[in-house]
Order: sequence, then structure tokens, then C-alpha cells
Amino acid sequence: MAWTCPKCERTLKNTNQWHCCIKQDIDVLFENKAKDLVYVFDKLLLEVIDWEGVEVTATKKCIVFVTSQTFLVVKPMKKEHKILFTNPS
Repeated sequence: MAWTCPKCERTLKNTNQWHCCIKQDIDVLFENKAKDLVYVFDKLLLEVIDWEGVEVTATKKCIVFVTSQTFLVVKPMKKEHKILFTNPS
């Protein structure tokens, strides 16, 4: 059963699950990064944001896409993205 942290408002798989409890603005993660990274992320976001039940939040260093649990993580690096897809089942 999904749980939402009252401090950072992230949706997590389990109640009181450990996580990096930092609320971050997504734009901050793209400061001093290549402009192409913003373009690529925006394209990815447009494809995924309308999927049923998807929430997008930012942590200290990455952007997480969550339904009942995290299924996609995007970490903007200086000149590239590190992207992790997970199987939520």
C-alpha cells in the first residue's frame, strides 16, 4: 500500500519507508547543466506524465516517477542523464 511522506510529499511503497526526505524544485537539478538535457527530460516528462497515477517529484540529486512505487529515476549529470527503469511488480 502506497504511503505519502507528510514532510516531502513523496509517495513511497511502504509506510514510514526510509528515503531522502528533501523537497527539491526540478529546475534546480538542471542548473549549470547542458541545455540539451532539459530538452530531453521535457520530452520524457511529456510522454510519461499523463500515465494513470504517475507522480513526479525531485530529491536532492534526481527526479523520481512513481505510481504505487518508483518505476523511473532520472539523474541529470553535467552532460548526460543517468536513467534507471525498474519493474514495479
